[in-house]
Amino acid sequence: MMDYYQLLEVAETASIEVIRAAYKAGVKKYHPDNFTSEQDKARATEQLKLLNEALETLTDENRRAQYDEELAEEKNFFGRDTGRGNTQNAKGGQWQAETGYDGGGNNNYDLTTHVEVLIVRCKNEEEYLGLRDMILKGNAMETEKIQMLSILDEFTKVRLRKELDDASNLEHYRDEVKSTRWGIVFYLVIGYFLTNIWDWTFLAAIILCIIAYFGSKEDRENLARSEQAAKLIAVYRLQGFKI
Repeated sequence: MMDYYQLLEVAETASIEVIRAAYKAGVKKYHPDNFTSEQDKARATEQLKLLNEALETLTDENRRAQYDEELAEEKNFFGRDTGRGNTQNAKGGQWQAETGYDGGGNNNYDLTTHVEVLIVRCKNEEEYLGLRDMILKGNAMETEKIQMLSILDEFTKVRLRKELDDASNLEHYRDEVKSTRWGIVFYLVIGYFLTNIWDWTFLAAIILCIIAYFGSKEDRENLARSEQAAKLIAVYRLQGFKI
C-alpha cells in the first residue's frame, strides 16, 4: 500500500498542520504547469492525485487511524518499509533525474520545504526564536545549515514585514512627537510673556497646547507601535536572525 507519510516526507506522528504544509509544498512541486512534455505532465497529475489521497486520509481522524493500523500490519508482515510507497519514491527520484526538475526552479526546494515544516510546528514566539539553534544543532551538513538559515531569514522577513516597516520609521515618528512637544513649550512660553499685555494670552496658549496634544494622538500611537516593533526586531537580531 502507498505510504502517505513517505509521500509527504513527514513523520507518522506529524500533526495535521504539518501534513497540510507538506501537502501544499507537494502540490507546488508537482504542478503540471512546471513541466513541458505531456509525459511529465501526466506523471505530475498522477502525483497530485496521490497527494490528494494522502491529504484526505491523514486529515480525517477515523480514516487516519484505520490507515495507520493497516500500514503497521503491512510493515510488520514484510518486516521492512515496502510496497507501492517506496516504488513511487524511487520513480519520483528517477523522474527528477531524467527531467532535471529541481522543484520549480529552486535548487533548495527540499530544504525550503523542511524549513516550512519547522515553522508550522512552532506553537509560540519562543519556539520560533529557537529555530536557528535547532537548525545549527541538527545533523545536516554545514552547507545545508547555511542554506536553511538563509531560507529561515527570508521567511522571517516576510513574517515580520509590518514590524520591520514600523521599526524603520521609528526616528521619523520620534521627530514628529518631539516637534509637537517643542511646539507646546513654545506656546506656553509665548503665552506667559504676553500675559502682561493681554490677560487672555496664557489661556489661549493653554488651549493651543491642548489642541496640539490631542492632534498628535496618531503620531504618539505610531511612535509607541514603532518602539514595540524595534524591540521585537532587536530580539530576533540578538538571536542571530539576519533581518
